[in-house]
Amino acid sequence: MEKPPKKKRIALWIGIVLIGIIGVGLFVLYQSLDQIIKNELTNRFDASPAGDVYDLHFENLSLNLAMGSIKVYNVIIEPKKEARADFPYINSDVKLTTALLMLDHVDVFTLVFDKLLVVDQIIIIKPELAFNLNGPRNIFLPFPENNSDADTVKNDGIDDILDAFRLSGFKMAEASVYINDSFEQTEYQIEKVNIHFENLNIAFNQNAYKTRVGMIDILIGEGNGKLSTGFAKQVHFEDFSIKLDSAISTARADTFIYQFRDFKSSIRNLDVLTADSLQQITMEKFDLSYSDQSIRIASVNFEPNVTMAALQRRNQFQKVEASGSFKTLVFNQVNFDELIYHARLVVDSVVIDSAKANLYKDRNVPINTQRIQGYPPQSLAKIDFPVQIRKITATNSLIEHNEKLEDGTIANVHVYNAFFSLENISNISSDGKMVLHGKGDLENAARFDATLSFDYALPQFSFQISVAPFDLSKLNSLVNAFTPARLSSGYLDKLSFSGTAQHTYAEGNMEFLYHDLKMEIDLENQANWKSALLSFAGNTIVQSANPPSENSLARVVDFHIERDMNKAFLNVIIKSVLEGIKETLIMGKENRKAHQEKKKLTKD
Repeated sequence: MEKPPKKKRIALWIGIVLIGIIGVGLFVLYQSLDQIIKNELTNRFDASPAGDVYDLHFENLSLNLAMGSIKVYNVIIEPKKEARADFPYINSDVKLTTALLMLDHVDVFTLVFDKLLVVDQIIIIKPELAFNLNGPRNIFLPFPENNSDADTVKNDGIDDILDAFRLSGFKMAEASVYINDSFEQTEYQIEKVNIHFENLNIAFNQNAYKTRVGMIDILIGEGNGKLSTGFAKQVHFEDFSIKLDSAISTARADTFIYQFRDFKSSIRNLDVLTADSLQQITMEKFDLSYSDQSIRIASVNFEPNVTMAALQRRNQFQKVEASGSFKTLVFNQVNFDELIYHARLVVDSVVIDSAKANLYKDRNVPINTQRIQGYPPQSLAKIDFPVQIRKITATNSLIEHNEKLEDGTIANVHVYNAFFSLENISNISSDGKMVLHGKGDLENAARFDATLSFDYALPQFSFQISVAPFDLSKLNSLVNAFTPARLSSGYLDKLSFSGTAQHTYAEGNMEFLYHDLKMEIDLENQANWKSALLSFAGNTIVQSANPPSENSLARVVDFHIERDMNKAFLNVIIKSVLEGIKETLIMGKENRKAHQEKKKLTKD
């Protein structure tokens, strides 16, 4: 084989030597850059406020010059065994462990020539975070001392602060988070946490952390919590998300001030077990939008884990137990600024659709005679949290009331196709009246329409109620449940009554028109009758019609009842109805006298 010319051999050797020198140089440079990066990471962390109370450890790192990225392996950030100084206000800490931390878009030129690490984006893959919380306001880091250049700062804007930490992006993917809150005695295990920041700026100056961020997007795949205090014992949720647009905050040791352009949050499949383990609350969906001023809740169900009777037995006094559900609940025109900055709930309207309420009461349990039931405005005034809602509406609702009577039987009352609206709900302003309007079908037979106007200044309300014509015998299930009587026949032509309820009594008038009324009453069990109305009517001739004939004068009566002070306002309405019907069927002295006078005037 012919050897290459001598000059070519020399050039080849020179090339090999140069490649070797370059290779060795690159190797030395990489080793040098590795050391620069390690030093920069350690020094920058130690020089930050976090370095006073936390340690940074990592095993190794690798630099990709072509991509401008650095991978840091097996990173641990944990509390120091002994802080550099005493920070008595720090009451909480966090530990972060991750197999991989990536620094993207590294400025290689600055790294090589100025030996400074300038990073554009940080990505943390599948970290584990453990939080220990120990206070009403959790503080993890020391606040910086007053900066000698503080007088050069014109305002609270981050652009005017020199020592700022800036990132165009921060991502944390598939994090696992454990939270132990000793102050609230709660524990949370949260999985699949994803956090994304854009244009993050954090400044340490003037005894404060000043933060500005273009966008925050947090998504939590699943969370489970165990609570030792408060309303709930266990909490489970899925797909919890928070989105913040253009947020600015200033955090000091004693205050936290923040602003943002927009805020959205949602959660799916919430499941809550109450602290006493007796109630289970589930919610399919929750969506909140600051810009839309709305909160939308879908498919909520709250059911006891024991029978209603078992719940009632836990109470010393009589109490209405409740369970139920609704399809949707929407808050419109929510003033979130009032809620955030002034802790006041100010809402234009609340709309509830397809609600179902199941109520239970046991008459055999004694009533708390020491508790005086207030009317709604007076009860609302006792709530410390300020509330102002223009209107609450409930449509397509069903109410089922089950009542255990003295003889152990269960009486059932149903209201179908119910519509309710409540206007002017407020403990902030007492202008106007709180107005309740309701419609529904009692036992799918009697269509009622009711309006109640509650006074804010005084414990009183007015009421006006009407019932559309219907076949009275369709109420036999209700009549049989509360009385030993049965309506053989009867037809309601008109029922309307109105009046005013004062603090201790109510009075008004009723027009109850009917015809072909026939009633069967069990006289043998008169001693066990539950209704004073039918006890009286059973021994008295009851007219089968009002008016008795076409040309007769109809009975229109006044009524007066004494309020049961230990029962709610609905009891005033029920007693008024019964008293008005009793006075119509068998008129008392005053109504008989008034009716006779009307007859005389009619004849004249």
